[in-house]
Amino acid sequence: MVELLGLITANLIMVVIIFIVSIIPLYIAVKMLGGHTSLLKTSLVALLTGSVSLFITIKLSSYAGIVSFLATIVVYRFAFDVGFIRAFLAWLLQGVVLAGFFYLSFLLFL
Repeated sequence: MVELLGLITANLIMVVIIFIVSIIPLYIAVKMLGGHTSLLKTSLVALLTGSVSLFITIKLSSYAGIVSFLATIVVYRFAFDVGFIRAFLAWLLQGVVLAGFFYLSFLLFL
């Protein structure tokens, strides 16, 4: 029982760390592009876009990627008070920063 509790706690900590690591690049990207956000707002938007993407994936299996992408851009546009181009750039910059972070962590822990 103690091992199970330790495993659940470790997994929960890992999920929280991954969530924080994933919202910081979005927060930085939105701030760089002149959007209005806070870390709490960015966290809520990340949860919303994740939930919307999950719902879309369940309902539309073949076109889920495209529809999820468009839904994410629309949510970013209205949540961060930016235009569609800046919402797309925030999404793109978030991906680049996240990829760079994972590449750097791969090199450090190789």
